[in-house]
Amino acid sequence: MDGFGVWYLGMSHVQWLWLMVGLQLVLFGLGWLGAASLSAEDRTNMRGLGMFNVGVGIGLLLVGMRGYLPYYATHALSNVCSMLSFALLWRAALAMTGDPGHEREQWTLALVGALLLLWFGRSPETGQQRVTVYFLVVAWIAFRGCWQVSRRLWSDQLRWTAAIMLITGWLLGGLFLGRGASGLMSAVSTEFTFDSPPTLILAYVILAAGFTVNLVFANLVFGRMVRQLRRLSRHDMLTGLYNRRAIADALQLEWQRYRRGGPAFSVACIDVDLFKSINDRHGHAAGDQALVGIAGCLQSHIRPGDVIGRSGGEEFWALLMCTDGPTAAQVAERMRQAVAEARGLHPDTGKCVTVSIGVALACSADASIDAIVARADAALYRAKHAGRNQVFLAQDDVGAPGADSAADLAAT
Repeated sequence: MDGFGVWYLGMSHVQWLWLMVGLQLVLFGLGWLGAASLSAEDRTNMRGLGMFNVGVGIGLLLVGMRGYLPYYATHALSNVCSMLSFALLWRAALAMTGDPGHEREQWTLALVGALLLLWFGRSPETGQQRVTVYFLVVAWIAFRGCWQVSRRLWSDQLRWTAAIMLITGWLLGGLFLGRGASGLMSAVSTEFTFDSPPTLILAYVILAAGFTVNLVFANLVFGRMVRQLRRLSRHDMLTGLYNRRAIADALQLEWQRYRRGGPAFSVACIDVDLFKSINDRHGHAAGDQALVGIAGCLQSHIRPGDVIGRSGGEEFWALLMCTDGPTAAQVAERMRQAVAEARGLHPDTGKCVTVSIGVALACSADASIDAIVARADAALYRAKHAGRNQVFLAQDDVGAPGADSAADLAAT
């Protein structure tokens, strides 16, 4: 009979359970490491989770091989591998939830624990001390780490995830603390044997905890990815403002609110004057830099509650909430002045970048939000034809044909 057959026949069902749990965690870890290699976000934290699973899995595989490999490998090294992996999980979990501190505590605990385990793991005579150190260190990591991570999750409104993390960690920590405390208070060895009920219970607990921990962190990682994708789908990658889809949605929602009796609002169409000349003379990189600066000026000079987005190219749309004609003109004029007075937006030293703005006030005669935007766009083109660097209101909003310059109205 070959060696594998001897191993298979000689192993108990509990040993095979430990091997299967260890293999499961190693596969989880390889999955996390593979995901980290494909992800641009949370790569370091995902690697940490992967190394935790691989480390604990290798430690459990070594436990399952007791009686077939040297004592030092299946006892001391398996404990060190598992303990360091729990410390790594603690660090990765805090970093993932936005609290990357506590480094001194983590490194000190890991280093002291590893040295003690290696020292007491030299022979079976000091096995009691080794087991006690292992369970007490891992219990501390479970209690302390899960409490810190759960508080962060709770503050982020992830309360179900926080509760699951806290319950799982404290159950595991309580089990380990009990085993460690019994090693301190009892002269009877706490080294587990494969035919004892506590060993079987511990294997199932670690199996369930491994699934739970990986599910919790998968929920955190993929939830963050979904939120990031949602943000990217609604924000312009260059300027950070809303993109055309997002600003159009905001305008549509406000239009529906207005039709149900909500307050009046205005739409401003903003276009950068002579922007093509910047691209032609200085290149698109300089043009992009100018757009970023212009977007910052516009964003910082709208009122709280107003919304602005890049509708395309060098054009922006702004939703001015709860405005009448004079108020809308004042806000638009403030944005125009901010851009004209900003320094460093134009690639040529001493030159200024300017914008032209057309503003339209929502009214009952408008059939849709598109009609309001069209009127604002028409006012924008009149500002362009009048010499640029001006704010014009839609003619119907001013009240008299031809009197569509907003300069006088904004000053009233």
